[in-house]
Amino acid sequence: MALGRRRQNHSGLACHLVRKFLSLFGYRNYETNDNSRNNALVAIITSGEGWHNNHHAELQSAALVEIDLTYLILRVLVLLGLA
Repeated sequence: MALGRRRQNHSGLACHLVRKFLSLFGYRNYETNDNSRNNALVAIITSGEGWHNNHHAELQSAALVEIDLTYLILRVLVLLGLA
């Protein structure tokens, strides 16, 4: 039980660090009401989560602008009827 909680805390911390890093470093394809940015290095490491500004502007825009592995995997799962 403690290991699961620790893993969950580390996952939450990792998400927070990615969001914080992306609010400081990167570029913006879209003007949004927040400070979200895109960062290719983070996108490669996290399978597409680095396209943060795209996700904030339009949910499917990352698939249209940059390669978003998470989006592509989800689309395949939908086509297979698994999602």
